[in-house]
Amino acid sequence: VRADARPDPQGERVRITVRDTGIGIAPDDLARLARPFEQIENQHSKTQQGTGLGLALTKSLVEMHGGALDIQSAPGEGTTVGFSLPVRQSEPLQAPVRRTGTAA
Repeated sequence: VRADARPDPQGERVRITVRDTGIGIAPDDLARLARPFEQIENQHSKTQQGTGLGLALTKSLVEMHGGALDIQSAPGEGTTVGFSLPVRQSEPLQAPVRRTGTAA
C-alpha cells in the first residue's frame, strides 16, 4: 500500500496504490473487472465469495469525488489498483447548485 501527494493542473491530488504479487489478471478480463457483478473466477475455480460489486462501487465513489481509478495487471506477476483524489482544487469540478424560488 502506498500513498503520495501529487501536483496536478487543477490542484493537489493524493494517489493511493495497492499492489500484490498474486496470480494476476489477463488483459481480456481487466476490461470488465470494474463493472457491477463481474467476477473473474469461474464457478468451478472460485475460492472467494462476493457479489462482484467492490471495484464497481469503489470506481463510482472515486469518480463522484473527481478522481480516477486504474487497474494494471499481468498474469503471473500480480495486480496494482490505484486511485487519485483531489485534495485541493484551484477550480471547481462542477458549477454550484443554484436554488430558485422564495421561502415561505
